[in-house]
Amino acid sequence: EDVFTPLNRLEALRKLYVLREQGIHSLHLEYAMFFIDTHSGGVLEQFVNFETLDKLLSTLSLRETLQYFLNAMKGAQFFIDHGLTLTDLSLNNIGIFEDIEHGVTVKRGKLFDFDSLALRGAFSDRYLTKDDRYLPPEGQHLKTVASPAMVYELGVSLGDIIARVPNVPHHDAPAQLSELQRAMVERDPKDRPSI
Repeated sequence: EDVFTPLNRLEALRKLYVLREQGIHSLHLEYAMFFIDTHSGGVLEQFVNFETLDKLLSTLSLRETLQYFLNAMKGAQFFIDHGLTLTDLSLNNIGIFEDIEHGVTVKRGKLFDFDSLALRGAFSDRYLTKDDRYLPPEGQHLKTVASPAMVYELGVSLGDIIARVPNVPHHDAPAQLSELQRAMVERDPKDRPSI
């Protein structure tokens, strides 16, 4: 059940697509999944064929996985920079999409599930995430989503990458990567880095 009111989500999607029409967009968001019907004003979805990062972890190197993850972080930063927030930033919500640039196929990690997209400051009756592991400590009392909560969710996803990428035991992950991941999931939101 979507706890952000349909109006909040619709307004956030409108803002996202108005920005895109103005030429302000991110290569790290998959816009083709949703569009706004200009006649009804409603949100329509369409199917786009892709794989998600969580499904591909066993086939990717750490370097490839981190590249796709960093792509998705750029998408999250775009939201923050433009007054939008998104929750449920798990690996199954990072899609690997193929774009054509100058006749060459380029694969990117992109955020695509905009079910919990909201304007910064939008209220909800509870924090929206499909897996409680992604719920930041402050999430039980959080009625609006702020960027530290998004950082926390991305930190949990980074921990999943470190733990699950084949041939990279958790204790062998680069020290800086493990330190970054620990900082991203700090209990106090003020102690977390920005995206």
